[in-house]
Amino acid sequence: MVITKQIQVISKGTAEHFALYVRKEDFQPETPYHKHDFIELVIVLSGRSGQIIDGRRTETTVGDVFVIPRGIFHSYCDCSDDFRIVNILYVPESLSMPVLDINLLPGFEAIWQNKMDEEQRYLAFHISEKDFPAILEMVQNLVNESRSREPGYQFNMLGGFMSLLGKLARIYSRDCSVSKHRYVNMAGVITYLNLNFRKPVTISKLCTVAGMSKASLMRNFNLATGTTPLQYQLQLRIREAVIMLRSSAKSLGEVAFEVGFSDVNYFSRQFKKITGCSPGIYRREAGKNVQMISLE
Repeated sequence: MVITKQIQVISKGTAEHFALYVRKEDFQPETPYHKHDFIELVIVLSGRSGQIIDGRRTETTVGDVFVIPRGIFHSYCDCSDDFRIVNILYVPESLSMPVLDINLLPGFEAIWQNKMDEEQRYLAFHISEKDFPAILEMVQNLVNESRSREPGYQFNMLGGFMSLLGKLARIYSRDCSVSKHRYVNMAGVITYLNLNFRKPVTISKLCTVAGMSKASLMRNFNLATGTTPLQYQLQLRIREAVIMLRSSAKSLGEVAFEVGFSDVNYFSRQFKKITGCSPGIYRREAGKNVQMISLE
């Protein structure tokens, strides 16, 4: 999917142009087997049901969390009378969300981009009774903002969504079996890249920051982020370019230079490789609604 695709929610006859939507109903009925062209974060608020995801049946209960990626078929069945969920639908590439140090948590990329392996194609975990009240409050704040439509609600929704993602990523990271020391070891390197991604960065400099050999740096950085340091830097540059293309009238050359590229053609190739479209096309089509979801 080209990254300029956004969610257009049609609700009670009013078109809403925002790549983040929250839906909470008093009762979640059974649904047909279906799929989406966006990511769906589901939190079970009460009751129980059967759920079929990617051909596998699971039993859901209060506190369960599912992150269903694009193109994965799923449905609900055998729902109890008090089965309630909240659906948070989003297109990551269309939300200008700063990442900062959240990459230090292994759960973030799994939730945000749903980067799972081929065997486990969707994310599922459980919120403890201790953590559930805080999650419920965050969810309700998102719902309230979504329903208010007051000026600034999109800003507040994005901030609330970021807080929720951070909390869920901490819960998942705390409970998953991945050891945590390697993320601590990489904190300085990731912080350095976050602050200096516009500048030329060498592996030798990062080795000095990390206090380890090149082999150890590359191995531990990949374990912590799922990519290499230079690819991570490239992704930061493209994320910044996306924000600039949507919020400024600067030329492509100016944008390329300001995010760290000396060659606009190379910038354009990398932008298209990561986002799926050229920076020129992205700028022209940002804000257009090319994905429609009916939630009636």
